[in-house]
Amino acid sequence: MRTLLRNGVRHFAACVKADSRCYQSKWWKHPGFWAVFGYRFRRLRKWGPLYCRLLLPIDIMLTVMRIAGPRCELPTAARIGPGLFLPHPDGVIISEKCKIGSFVSVFQQVTLGCWRNNSPKVRSRAAIFAGAKVLGGITLGRGACVGANAVVTKDVPARFIATGVPATTRPMRPEGAANATWSDAGADPDSLAELDSMVFRKHAGKRERVAM
Repeated sequence: MRTLLRNGVRHFAACVKADSRCYQSKWWKHPGFWAVFGYRFRRLRKWGPLYCRLLLPIDIMLTVMRIAGPRCELPTAARIGPGLFLPHPDGVIISEKCKIGSFVSVFQQVTLGCWRNNSPKVRSRAAIFAGAKVLGGITLGRGACVGANAVVTKDVPARFIATGVPATTRPMRPEGAANATWSDAGADPDSLAELDSMVFRKHAGKRERVAM
């Protein structure tokens, strides 16, 4: 009985497919997609099956492309769910201890920074707009939004919006950003574990077992 690992090849393919859906028909032309693809490929090479160590030459090529492309920091140690949308990846900085859910949108010049050895947790379908700074061990709830240039140092509840310096929060209108076009119309996993469960259900006929 085979096991679907979080860093396995099947999980990698499912995440890449979810990423490409965020950019619709021209995903292969978008630098944001390739920035995220490089991150996922590095995780696969480092922590995937043993034979993935042979992918080092391709990893080096992607690293060269990343240096020549948009300047953004996506550390391999960060845990990023499927469907990360980087419409303008320049200046995006994500802490290596950061945890990001599925179908999250991050715009240019955004920092998800570590403070006092704690990093942010971003739940699924949240959106962080240009120039925002999210610092420390706080949580952005599911569907929450952070306005442009806001500095967030406290938790933002689900479907709330945070704006200002320092940021203040208020409820979001039902027709707000959580229902915008970057959200995926199909599967909506809230975590990597749920994505694994979705893939498990898809291949249930093969008697595959999901490993948490």
